[in-house]
Amino acid sequence: MHDGRERRARRAALGTITALGTLAALAATGCTAARPAAAPTTMTAPTDTAPVYAVIPRPVRLVPGVGRFTLTPRTVIWTDAASAALGHQLVRDLEPATGFTLTVRSGGRAPARGIVLRLDPALDSLGSEGYVLDVTPARVLARAAAPAGLFYAVQTVRQLLPPAVFR
Repeated sequence: MHDGRERRARRAALGTITALGTLAALAATGCTAARPAAAPTTMTAPTDTAPVYAVIPRPVRLVPGVGRFTLTPRTVIWTDAASAALGHQLVRDLEPATGFTLTVRSGGRAPARGIVLRLDPALDSLGSEGYVLDVTPARVLARAAAPAGLFYAVQTVRQLLPPAVFR
């Protein structure tokens, strides 16, 4: 069992999703559409100076951004009605390592800050497993045409968290 200091240090380290804008939104907005590849591979940066994002499966496109989204005890996960169960699963996945029992809200308007999970029929061209993930300092926005795609987007969010989250 971890002592209190170690747990607090771990919480502080793991609450940040690195590389804002890391994976991202529609080509129309100048961001990146991410979609599972046929065979899982690890993505490596094209140059020695570019950051490396080990995301499996490799995104079709990745646009590195600047900054970090910080997960805090007050972070809200907003979902549409169809994605509420996935929002609650994300809370269960994060709670053991963070100690945060995040709030999940469904319906109404998506907040400007927090984690947003929603189905978007306009992304039908990405297929049932495709998704778009846009990470900024204020918000993580995951969208997909089908539930499977949204599930994969959440798995990518989990991969972007510091490794301490899963120890």
